Amino acid sequence: MDKNTEKMQLAFNKVKDYTNKDISPEDKIEAWKYFNESFQEDNPYSDEDDKMRKKADEQIAMAKRSKGGAALDGMVFVKGGCYQMGDAFGDGGVDEKPVHEVCVDDFYIGKYEATQKQWHEIMGNNPSNFKGCDNCPVEQVSWNDAQEYINKLNQNTGKKYRLPTEANGNMWLGAAGRTINMQEAMILTILRGIPAIQEAKPIR
Repeated sequence: MDKNTEKMQLAFNKVKDYTNKDISPEDKIEAWKYFNESFQEDNPYSDEDDKMRKKADEQIAMAKRSKGGAALDGMVFVKGGCYQMGDAFGDGGVDEKPVHEVCVDDFYIGKYEATQKQWHEIMGNNPSNFKGCDNCPVEQVSWNDAQEYINKLNQNTGKKYRLPTEANGNMWLGAAGRTINMQEAMILTILRGIPAIQEAKPIR
């Protein structure tokens, strides 16, 4: 272990000891953010450094959940970042130009689509054409239906859910850090599906 990594490991252990104490989630978040800011990703020293940064991100996510950002079962954490949105290949529509940078904060998103069981528990009905499968995605749902579902979900849980934005979807699909064309995006969408709900986080 070189001196830089050794220094980072020492700092990591100190933050870990500090955040294991009985302190607020906000203090834990600030401590781990300060650690990450002190050891930037654009100046990596080794694979061990990267592992510590990822563990710090995980601790930040856990602290956010404990202070009221917890989501339904099946929600996953997505690290925010910036990427180029728009037609970078010259084969898109007018509404995809110009290419511009979009930055998204950390957020949670449903690992799977909202299920028929989840919908029935909140709405008291199942509009799906293919019924009899609790864990299958709910279908035959309009945008207005989805908004009503989310409003009732927020009332029942005290959380703040909303539909994913295009920027959230692209970040979740792994578009951050590279550009993808519409065809690639459609393939990714078909392969992985677009979750129906997520925890609300600001987008700048």
